[in-house]
Amino acid sequence: MPRPDGRAGAASRLGVVLACVLIGACASRPAPETGQPGPIEPPPANLEEPAPGTEPTPVPEARPAPEPQSQPGSLPCAWSRTRGIATLLAIAESQRQGTWQFFPGDDLVFHPAPESASAGDEFKALLRRPMSGNCEEPELVLFGPV
Repeated sequence: MPRPDGRAGAASRLGVVLACVLIGACASRPAPETGQPGPIEPPPANLEEPAPGTEPTPVPEARPAPEPQSQPGSLPCAWSRTRGIATLLAIAESQRQGTWQFFPGDDLVFHPAPESASAGDEFKALLRRPMSGNCEEPELVLFGPV
């Protein structure tokens, strides 16, 4: 039964705090040992002595293999791919180069137009966008008319 002066829970609160402190102390790691390292021994000298009058031959140092230097354009391309619809907006007649609008995304892409295509035609398409590497322009792959 609680005491009228309000000290009934003080003992139980003190017990909970003490239990938390003791549990926390058990969970901590011990301090690392701070022992002194042993004496450092010099590397053994060459046990074979050269014949008198001859000079010892130097031992070539082991060098790490040189790292291949990457050329600015040597990274492979990483592409994101999006399936959608490409609409042919215009054709440059000199090279049959088409200006395409790709949905979703509303991207403009320049890609050769098929011989039978005219402005306004729609095609099922895949748009490959460069993410990294030495690729510069998005690529459009046409599958067929809609």
